[in-house]
Amino acid sequence: MGDFNDLDTKSLVSDRNFVQVVDKATRGDRILDKIITNFSAHYKHPSIMSPLGASDHCTVIWSPINDATSKPNLTRKRITRPMKDSAIREFAWSEASHI
Repeated sequence: MGDFNDLDTKSLVSDRNFVQVVDKATRGDRILDKIITNFSAHYKHPSIMSPLGASDHCTVIWSPINDATSKPNLTRKRITRPMKDSAIREFAWSEASHI
């Protein structure tokens, strides 16, 4: 990914299993911000958005396709009792005395 002002990427795309997925202009009437990949089947078509800040290049948004087979994140809740500072020091002292 990146700004390819002067780099010719034709040989990279034609000689390997890579594709360039950005197909709309990102600066003026040229495609200068490209994404070259061999994982395009796992992503949606890129969206071209307005430039950020003072940039003169459009923003390219490339989102993964939601995979219904992926496992959901599980959140676990753990309850702990806070220990007083004196209890922590006492524990450390008692452990050191047994070594």
